[in-house]
Amino acid sequence: MIFYKILIFILFINIKLYSQLYVSDSDWDLHLNLKDVNHIVKYENSIYCFSSIGLYSLDLSDNSISRNLNALDLDDLSVRATAQDSNYFFLGTASGTIEIITGNKKKTLNLSEDNSIININSISLFKNNLFISTSSGVFNVSLDGLFIKEVYRYFENDSEVKNIRKTIVNDSAIYALSDDKVYHFNFENRNPLDYNLWEEIYFQDDHPVGIFEFNNLIYYYSKTNIYNLEKKIFFSSIDRQIKKVKEYSGKIYVLTT
Repeated sequence: MIFYKILIFILFINIKLYSQLYVSDSDWDLHLNLKDVNHIVKYENSIYCFSSIGLYSLDLSDNSISRNLNALDLDDLSVRATAQDSNYFFLGTASGTIEIITGNKKKTLNLSEDNSIININSISLFKNNLFISTSSGVFNVSLDGLFIKEVYRYFENDSEVKNIRKTIVNDSAIYALSDDKVYHFNFENRNPLDYNLWEEIYFQDDHPVGIFEFNNLIYYYSKTNIYNLEKKIFFSSIDRQIKKVKEYSGKIYVLTT
């Protein structure tokens, strides 16, 4: 009886090893979890989908799919925000770093300090500077030499650091969206490090949750309305809540729930 038990055990081990030897990576089907994707961007000739646990890319020339490091050579695959221009691809990661890709080269800038992780919410590009919206204010980063020029942490007083969700910069001003307010800085004041020079933009009985630029003009949106720069209602959603507004190819797209 013991002999038969040993024989069955040996056969089981051999079958298991045999199956492992004959199942390669190419034999597995790739099932993409589209529900887990929290950020999508098109860069060069590929579409990149970023989730909380990794990424995959779709090459538009041959419809091939790559995953994780085969898709992008990143130090941190947990990408939270992206931006790009004709020369650079900027990626903000969960570890508080900015990874900059240009051609086959990559540079990394760490925003976190004192062993604390800074959450990167969004990235904006203006001229030769990055304006990075984070849980610790707005980082103004120079692309010449890749260094932090300034950090705008205070917008009302010098004791409360604001979580800034998005920043838009043009030739005349900086617009910063926090969790519940919009702040405005006019470049005529010259010193954005002085919180006294920032002004809050007030909305009567409404709270902006997003900000975007369209045709070189600034727009704000709440869960029910889109406002122009003069805070006049540009669009209103009565039956559904506005979740996100995006500008793409000269059109405004409104995602509702």
